[in-house]
Amino acid sequence: MPFTRLQPWVYLLAGVIPIALVVTVGDALPNVIGLPVAILATVWAGVMVTIHWKRLDEAARQAHRWAWYWGGSLGLGAAFLAAAIAMKAPGGLGWMSSLAAPFLPTDLPHEQSYLFAGIILTVLAQMGGFLLAWLWWWARRR
Repeated sequence: MPFTRLQPWVYLLAGVIPIALVVTVGDALPNVIGLPVAILATVWAGVMVTIHWKRLDEAARQAHRWAWYWGGSLGLGAAFLAAAIAMKAPGGLGWMSSLAAPFLPTDLPHEQSYLFAGIILTVLAQMGGFLLAWLWWWARRR
């Protein structure tokens, strides 16, 4: 069956693209359509990531485990540190919210925009940490 002969990265990409589309154009959709589309995209991404994981060899799985543990942990620590600094900074949390503004819905109350900005920036910090740790893991073993 050709579907099972695809490289693991194809499944990962097939899971990420619908999520990226929902994030970028989902705000333009009415809530009646946007919410089911977001749920469907999330379920689809879960299925594709599961297939991606099953298609990986043991070395690639180990690289992912190591990168999520170290990179994700360091990214979470960096996000915590950034939030702690932002709370004491003269501008307050406004700069964090402005960093995440392209990803935030425009109709959120002020307090909710801070919450979503914190979530988005934490996820981005963890993903950035993962990517750096993953690259480090492979660079040390090649």
